[in-house]
Amino acid sequence: MELYSIHMGILAQLTEEYIGSLGFVREIPRRDSLPLGTTDVVAVIGPRRVGKTHMMLRAARQILDGGGQALYVPMDDPSLRG
Repeated sequence: MELYSIHMGILAQLTEEYIGSLGFVREIPRRDSLPLGTTDVVAVIGPRRVGKTHMMLRAARQILDGGGQALYVPMDDPSLRG
């Protein structure tokens, strides 16, 4: 259980860092958004560099700002490699 808490702490810290990076990006308004009130799994697919991660981080920020819980797990982050 302690290892689980450590990993969750790392993921929470990474989520905050990635969401904080949104302040350094010029946002282009888009008409698409993610459904925040669903329990369904939502897949975000598309070519590279079209804003998939940005859209997910904006959704995570909205959830956290509303008092909810959200984690962003970047699978290519070196600190998550075991």
